[in-house]
Amino acid sequence: MQTFSVEKLFEKLERPPDTHKGQNGKVLVIGGSGKYTGAPALSARAALRSGADLVKIL
Repeated sequence: MQTFSVEKLFEKLERPPDTHKGQNGKVLVIGGSGKYTGAPALSARAALRSGADLVKIL
């Protein structure tokens, strides 16, 4: 087991500057309906905030 400081952890999470959309994670959200779109939208936003590059809602 390894121990990391918060600074070291964030260094490991940094993306190289030459990456493009889709290289750092893709997410497909399946849910909701024509009338109920809130939960899938919130899930998609959460995926983007957590580091996904590309999120699609089906």
